[in-house]
Amino acid sequence: RELSPTEASLLIVDVMGHGVRSALVVATIRGLLEELRPLARDPGGLLTQLNKNFTTIFQRLGVDMTFATAFYAVMDARTGTLKFANAGHPIPYLLSPSEGTIHQLAASDQRTAALGILEGMQFVTMEKELAPEDTLLLYTDGLAEAQSPSGEFFMDHRMEEVLQEN
Repeated sequence: RELSPTEASLLIVDVMGHGVRSALVVATIRGLLEELRPLARDPGGLLTQLNKNFTTIFQRLGVDMTFATAFYAVMDARTGTLKFANAGHPIPYLLSPSEGTIHQLAASDQRTAALGILEGMQFVTMEKELAPEDTLLLYTDGLAEAQSPSGEFFMDHRMEEVLQEN
């Protein structure tokens, strides 16, 4: 979503399960995000409040074990600053052609839970300066859990190998 002429936000969410229940969780998150627009430039604050609201709703409904992982970021194209926060989501890869590197985006020392697990979870906003040609690769755990015909899991280390090769 465009926040200003030079800023855009992005959110990737992976909801537990499949089917109607998961679709309702996605719809709930979408509705909550509209309410949280004033926090759009603060990734940690947005995920903290989203988690609080999400957890409260599903606790009141008496729904157990409903959670979603999320990664939220705000990119400022003018400054090259990426601000981000993570709620238990797989850590994105940063591909930096100018440095010749591929690595996972640095995360805080804080262990984060998925949305809906701990009502009082505080998510921290991190920052990273990006070069114009840098690429951020976001994915869900479905990619890391994919299996080869022989049953071998793709996993994160294999993904890094594939990214390096290509």
